[in-house]
Amino acid sequence: MASLLYDGTVKRRTLGIGILAVVAIVGIWVTVDYLVVTDAERIEVFLESVTGEVTPEKISAALEWVDTSRQPVEVYVMGQTTLYEDGQELETRARDSMRRFMGQELRILGENIDVEDDHATLNVRVLGDRLGMVSATFSFRKRGEDWLVSKVSVTR
Repeated sequence: MASLLYDGTVKRRTLGIGILAVVAIVGIWVTVDYLVVTDAERIEVFLESVTGEVTPEKISAALEWVDTSRQPVEVYVMGQTTLYEDGQELETRARDSMRRFMGQELRILGENIDVEDDHATLNVRVLGDRLGMVSATFSFRKRGEDWLVSKVSVTR
């Protein structure tokens, strides 16, 4: 009889230790996942700056991803391509172009982020009241720890 009680206590203790080990492993995994920001998650931050309500702050946030001294930016908008090597020129053009859409909500219809080595691509389709439906592709190059916009393509 003592042997049966001993076996039951050992089994419960072993089961309890096993459950604690699983909980600890899951806890560590969740903590690491929370603390480690992937490159795709970084690109999602950019996505937030080019969707939702168009505001001067969001335009500024998107332009923080541009550093033409380290990475020129090629912009293709509705059939016209321009290469920007001067950050001030690009900033002025971006702000002027987006001014008429201030306050408009750009709703995401679909999005895809692809990251490979030091290249990343964000494809997004948005719908705006005055803008209509637009597809945009943003290409990024990793320079050191920073992801910088290298190409923007906007089409209907």
